[in-house]
Parts: sequence; structure tokens; C-alpha cells
Amino acid sequence: MLPVRARCWTLGVSHNHFVSEEGRPLVDRQYVGIDLHRRRSLIVRTDAAGEVLEEVRIDNDPLRLPAEIAKAGPQPEVAL
Repeated sequence: MLPVRARCWTLGVSHNHFVSEEGRPLVDRQYVGIDLHRRRSLIVRTDAAGEVLEEVRIDNDPLRLPAEIAKAGPQPEVAL
């Protein structure tokens, strides 16, 4: 089966993704949403299908935030 290009909407932004004929994403791309506050932040990682992979609350730290984002793999899409 050949991949089909589908238009997806994530956080109000249109993206093109390759999906199978059944509509499942072919790429294991992850998305990171960050609710950034002064002292602590909430970080949520999801897969391309919108399933939550991890939700973590952290104390803001210049080393911890990038470490959490790095769990999403290469070139994740990040929204603050």
C-alpha cells in the first residue's frame, strides 16, 4: 500500500503528514505541549494520533526543560 498525504490540524496549525490508507500515521513523530509558568511547568508529549505518551510537572530548570523535550525524539513540534 502506498502512503497517502493527509492534512492534519494540531493546535490550530495545518500540517501535512503521510498516513496509511487506514488513516494511521506512518511516522512516529511526537508533539510536545508546554504550559509554562513562573516556577513550575506542565509538559505533555503526544504521538501523531493524539495519544498522550507522558504528562509531567517540573520545577523550571534550564537543564530539566530541554531534557524533557528531548524525550520526544528528533525534531518534535513544540507549542508553548
